[in-house]
Amino acid sequence: MRITVDIDEETLAKLQEVTGIKKKSPAVARALEQYLRSVRLEELIRMAMNGEMDYPYTNEELEAICDYDPDRFFSLDRVLPEIGSSELESKSPIAST
Repeated sequence: MRITVDIDEETLAKLQEVTGIKKKSPAVARALEQYLRSVRLEELIRMAMNGEMDYPYTNEELEAICDYDPDRFFSLDRVLPEIGSSELESKSPIAST
């Protein structure tokens, strides 16, 4: 989808530097993906801290997963199937209205 967004040149340059992505659109897309991932992770942590979910792994299993494949550990669709990414993303402050 194409949209027009006004972004300060300095902010965009910093984003490109931090992500290592030279093209503007892919850098912005990457930043949005990472932001949404962090929102979902915060929701997972909140639910775990409030006892709203049974976490399916032991400490040893978590360590083994993180050592082997960190992206597998953070695949929140697997851990939070009842709160899919679309629902959490709709709660995002940057979601379209």
